[in-house]
Amino acid sequence: AWVSLALVAGRRGVTAGLVLGLALGVRVDLLPLAIAGFALPRGARLRFAAGLAFGVALWLPAFAAALAPGGFDRGLRFAIGHFSVWGSTALSGAGKTGVARGLAFGLAAPVLPALALLGAFRAPAALRRFLAIALGPYTVWVLLGQNLESSRHFLPLAPALALGCIGATGLVA
Repeated sequence: AWVSLALVAGRRGVTAGLVLGLALGVRVDLLPLAIAGFALPRGARLRFAAGLAFGVALWLPAFAAALAPGGFDRGLRFAIGHFSVWGSTALSGAGKTGVARGLAFGLAAPVLPALALLGAFRAPAALRRFLAIALGPYTVWVLLGQNLESSRHFLPLAPALALGCIGATGLVA
């Protein structure tokens, strides 16, 4: 997914879409990162969408063929479950000890987000805009549709925190 985001930042729409489409075959909940395509110029957005569709088309037929009977229904219930009592911390788990522990581990203590925020203010405007478009929707998805007792849900955000921390040091101009 981060390779795709780097390709978006480099204005490589088709390849970025293809790579993200392939990544969705591994973990479909990375789909909110597709909103990063809006950081591309208008014409490149269509190429990004075409690449994304092609990337999904490469794995989806094999996935559908291997799906066990009733697997689609179970998968759909699992997806919907992310927004119900068992899946969403926002709906069911706020204030639980495990959630607080997951947040602490997921964000690697309050120091990293503070450094990332400082780095975001020091980063070039184009980088700030790109990271907001690319990571804002995924962050909302993590907070609303994931159970934060599992800090692994924050893993796709770790590179952005690292970039923010590097930005805070002044090494990125």
